[in-house]
Amino acid sequence: MREWIVDLVGEKPSPLNLVIEAPLSVTFDRQGNPTGRKIEKQDGKHRYWYEGLGCLVTTGALYLIRAINDANADREARLFEGFVSFKSGGSGKAHEYDVEQLRMIVRNPTEDSIYSADQFEMREDHRIQSAFLVAGRNCGIPAVLMTK
Repeated sequence: MREWIVDLVGEKPSPLNLVIEAPLSVTFDRQGNPTGRKIEKQDGKHRYWYEGLGCLVTTGALYLIRAINDANADREARLFEGFVSFKSGGSGKAHEYDVEQLRMIVRNPTEDSIYSADQFEMREDHRIQSAFLVAGRNCGIPAVLMTK
């Protein structure tokens, strides 16, 4: 990983589109309790950011973002959240397929594949924020790229 981060410091004219398959934003209700984002619930099923592996991969993403930030890169990095949950069962498609699908969305975005922060809250009184604020880093609220 270190070699990749060092490469960010070099002079490169094009921005880096960094897609991380982890919850990069979080929502809370007015009492401060975690609550799901609208995109995490479909057809009566949910994959909330605070359940299961969501917290684990977000923690891993925090370490990656910190390393990139500490590298003092001159290259612009655009951060996106990759969301590949709710795939049709038994599709047998490998993780590499998911990565390719996310790459295609970055290169050729469509309205039904990119979600912005104003589409995350399930209720008006929910508060959305960067998942990294808990560690003192505000990466903003990246757009979510969602595969079908």
